[in-house]
Amino acid sequence: MTYKFALINKDRGACSMSTIGRMLHNVLKDGANYTMDYFETNDLDISALNSGKVIHRGEEKEPYDAYFFNYHISTMRDQSGVRSEMICKNLPGMKFCFHFEGFPNNPYAGLEGVNIDDFDAYFWVDPTADFHDKRFYAFPRPLGTAKVQPYVEKEIPVIGTYGLAGHGRNLGNLVRAVNEEFDRAIIRMNYAPGSYYGDVGGYARMEVATQCLPIAKPGIEIQLTENYFSDQELLEWLSQNTLNVFFYARNTTGISSATDQALMVGRPMLCSGDHAFRHIHQYIPPYPQTSFKQAIEIGVDQVAKMQQAWNGESCKKRFAEILFDENGKLKPKHG
Repeated sequence: MTYKFALINKDRGACSMSTIGRMLHNVLKDGANYTMDYFETNDLDISALNSGKVIHRGEEKEPYDAYFFNYHISTMRDQSGVRSEMICKNLPGMKFCFHFEGFPNNPYAGLEGVNIDDFDAYFWVDPTADFHDKRFYAFPRPLGTAKVQPYVEKEIPVIGTYGLAGHGRNLGNLVRAVNEEFDRAIIRMNYAPGSYYGDVGGYARMEVATQCLPIAKPGIEIQLTENYFSDQELLEWLSQNTLNVFFYARNTTGISSATDQALMVGRPMLCSGDHAFRHIHQYIPPYPQTSFKQAIEIGVDQVAKMQQAWNGESCKKRFAEILFDENGKLKPKHG
């Protein structure tokens, strides 16, 4: 039997949730015993979806055996109007949630206003997760295969960092750390305004101007861009950095998705001790336990281990373990 699945994602935009939804579909779409259609909310009739029908660009689809929602209470519920209590009651078949928020070993954070019983189960995209509620399944990061130009060795180290503009990026301390270890270096920062929250007041520019430029010692060059790259442009940008660094100090819910693309290109990586990077810490201890120069030395090998652990085949294997019994039939119950 070949099952028919649907993955429903947020519409495209400067939004990490939209990006990772596409990444999920890319690694899961070719199953041994299922097909997986892909939809974005801006192409769907949301009123019909809440009422139990998938109408895509005016065409009603046949019911699916299971629906997988990249469900975020802000981007999909509040921004797009998709109501978990309605879709899970009215859509036929099983309903699953890809969940990207949560604190370490507490997946309920980030699901405020959602009745946990609405979905049949949750794919918690945190490889470190271990939680007593067995409806929450630890799931790998969906790392696809990056096709980028080969890295060109740099005379001056290039330290790269990127994301959507906002608070808690800790850029001043990143510059201080570079000052301590290097006499000459280029720090490339790319912080684009997000589609939903933007960059109110030009925070990225202000942070660089007030906290970074004044403390950078001679020989340390800071470059700030604010480009929302295409998926391929971002991979190419990351692939030419000597070291990709993420220095967050915010302790909000969820794992950082910015590191996913950085892992895909295979360049060395270093992160702060923020729990947004808890999946990275088991492979590369955070700064300052690992210095920038140490990360450059060990990074390629350690990043390769993460690529292997969370590649497309690993995701499909885990997906099948969660969904199907030993006979390849959909499990009727979870938890």
